[in-house]
Amino acid sequence: MIDSTPPAAERLQTLGRHSRLTALQGGAFVRAMAREALRPGPGAQRSGAIRVAGLHAPVEILRDESGVPHCFARNADDALFALGFVHVQDRFWQMEYCRRLAAGRIAEVVGPKGLPADRFMRHLGLHRSAAASWAATPDHIRDRILPYLEGIGAAMAATPLPLEFRILDYEPEPWRPQDSTGWAKALAFFLSPGWDAQILRARLVEAVGLEALLAIDRGYPPDGPVIAPPGAPYGALGKEAETAFHDIARLIGVGAGGHGSNNWATAASRSAGGHALLATDPHLAATLPCPTYFAHLHCPEWSVAGATVPGLPGVIWGFNRRIAWGPTAGLAVTQEVYVEEFDAAGRRYRTPDGWAEAEVVEERIAVRGFPAESHAVVITRHGPVISPQLPGVRQALALRSTVLEPWTSGEGLLALFDADGVDAFRRAIAGFQEFNLCFAYADVDGHVGTYVSGAVPRRRPGAGWLPAPGWDPAFDWDGFIPHDQLPHTFDPPDGRVWSANNAPRPAPEMTYRGEFLDPYRAARIGQQLATTAPASPEACRALQLDRCSLPMLAFRDHLLAVSPQDETERFLLARVRDWDGAMEPSSTAAAVVGATFARLLEDVLRAKLGGATALFLSGGHALPTVNPILARGASLIVSLLDETPQDWFGPVAGSVEGRAVWAAALTRAFRDAQALLRDRLGKDPTRWTWGRCRQLTLSHGLGSAPLLSRWLNVGPFPYGSDANTLCQGGPLSTDPFAPITVIPVLRLVVEMAPEPRAEFALAGAQSERRGDRRGRALLDDWRHGRYRPLRTDRGAIEAAGAERLLLQPGASGR
Repeated sequence: MIDSTPPAAERLQTLGRHSRLTALQGGAFVRAMAREALRPGPGAQRSGAIRVAGLHAPVEILRDESGVPHCFARNADDALFALGFVHVQDRFWQMEYCRRLAAGRIAEVVGPKGLPADRFMRHLGLHRSAAASWAATPDHIRDRILPYLEGIGAAMAATPLPLEFRILDYEPEPWRPQDSTGWAKALAFFLSPGWDAQILRARLVEAVGLEALLAIDRGYPPDGPVIAPPGAPYGALGKEAETAFHDIARLIGVGAGGHGSNNWATAASRSAGGHALLATDPHLAATLPCPTYFAHLHCPEWSVAGATVPGLPGVIWGFNRRIAWGPTAGLAVTQEVYVEEFDAAGRRYRTPDGWAEAEVVEERIAVRGFPAESHAVVITRHGPVISPQLPGVRQALALRSTVLEPWTSGEGLLALFDADGVDAFRRAIAGFQEFNLCFAYADVDGHVGTYVSGAVPRRRPGAGWLPAPGWDPAFDWDGFIPHDQLPHTFDPPDGRVWSANNAPRPAPEMTYRGEFLDPYRAARIGQQLATTAPASPEACRALQLDRCSLPMLAFRDHLLAVSPQDETERFLLARVRDWDGAMEPSSTAAAVVGATFARLLEDVLRAKLGGATALFLSGGHALPTVNPILARGASLIVSLLDETPQDWFGPVAGSVEGRAVWAAALTRAFRDAQALLRDRLGKDPTRWTWGRCRQLTLSHGLGSAPLLSRWLNVGPFPYGSDANTLCQGGPLSTDPFAPITVIPVLRLVVEMAPEPRAEFALAGAQSERRGDRRGRALLDDWRHGRYRPLRTDRGAIEAAGAERLLLQPGASGR
């Protein structure tokens, strides 16, 4: 037996390094916070004048009462320069953190705690793909992007560093083009399901068998709504033969052995004001600062306003003078995991044409306070081998992903600025190769539509569900589906379109696989749009704030069949009987239903997965991603309660009906939920409210450190909601007290009048600077369902008392 315990001297050396790093970081934290408390460092300059290198002409930046910058420039290049400038002024730490995450360079500033994510990202290689993408970017696209990058550089030279840099005690590097490209690819990767679900399925097949997996992984419900045409019937999504899954599982033997969004648009003919309406609210991580940032850019060529992502040169949810747009995640499977067979030396791998030499790339990860790590990343014809960073996976797993192709979506982002109609809009989003999104569209002429973007691979039927054998050419991609063949609709007869991460087409029309989420949010939007006529901005606001959970309403009907055994249960079931399905923070019924559902979901999973339940719920790697099987847990539970399969929980007597089995399971879950609520919230059931169960903390990137959490995080506070309410409040968990991880980070409603009118809410401040008064007010408005105007008229902006900063061409320096 080999003793793998490190020698005592090595353990002492490691302990010494940890101690020195802790002392260094602790000292930097104390100095930074003492200075912040006694004499806060100067923030970004927001009034007066600054001379900056890179401008062609002066630019005026007017910041309104919400902190939204309105950048008035004399040409398009200077408008983009201004966007880069304000991104750094208000969100530079966020940009720094995101570029380091994408490049796998967290550990070099925080130490070993950053290594798990860094190791995975270095094997994945988004930084290698970003460099290749920028190198392949045509000059005419580079020329349009470079002004934004020059604005970043100018602001870095003219703006004091945020507090986080002083806490970590380091100076940032210059911003490079591939930093923006890499962050875009990271966003696309995190929004793309498939690869980890394929691995998880394979591990579950090995652990519990295919039959158990198929029992819990039913895919998108057969009667779930589709995006276009709205309300069309939806059949089974091409259910592949079980023998194909068995064959793949036998060949490869893999194993150890909270996103979403809503959007909709209403045609002018259906709207109270006679103009098309668009509403959009992306559901992203509950972070501080908020992942998104509002801005307005104006120049003679175009005027565009909406939500941006700091570090990227575009408006992703917004409008110009002629059109409005807002995407949700499309959830096509744009990634494929391949099991590669290597020879004994580990250098050559099997291909359809024989053995081929793998490429090996050396990745060196700097670790603050510790020696650097070196990793040999193996790359096959399909992509990088990522399995060394997946605990418990023995096989060599290579990942092919559209994100790793040498594309950049910068051209598409910029083309939205001056798109003047649906044809120009479609040409613009055709450039979003990395991003599989479903855009809602509305324009000033009253038209509406939905359009899917992204490079979606052509596959053989059945591929994309389990990892594929890398040596079998039948599982290779056959190019990509042409953009004009991706699902879309324009001006449907009823004048309404929407999406909520549901299937885009009925099954017979689907040409690709997707990991679509449960259909309840889409169904709720469809119900409300059909019953609210005519449409209005007020109705859009109400719908974005809607907390009705359709699966919990269906679950309630089953729960009411439980026979109460005491006065407390009679009280609780009476509350449930009178409940309207709204997962409100103040609701006792929502707490009872939500907790009972969570207990039953765990029982249902354990009945089929047994000891593999922990694997199913844990993920298994360093990056948080959505488990799409768990994300469809609500439809699984509702279907099982309707179907009442007799043998789900094991063999039962032949005389026992399935309904009795499930009645007993539901009763047990109800009483387990009561015990949990009593233990966590006290004996008084009138104080069992959903807001005390489901709480929200906005977490800073450094907020996991005990010393920093109370300074940098905001919360917890009661929130409510669930993963299937329009006002979403993940998590995807079997614990009703699990912290919320996904929220609508922004809400935007646009009325496409000749002079478009818009209003918004943001889950946090525009500026990442602590103590920002306007930021606290913005977050308070978001929490309480209040909206603010997103103005584009200069006179109205100035009348609201905006701060004025003049950027003048010239030299600059921090």
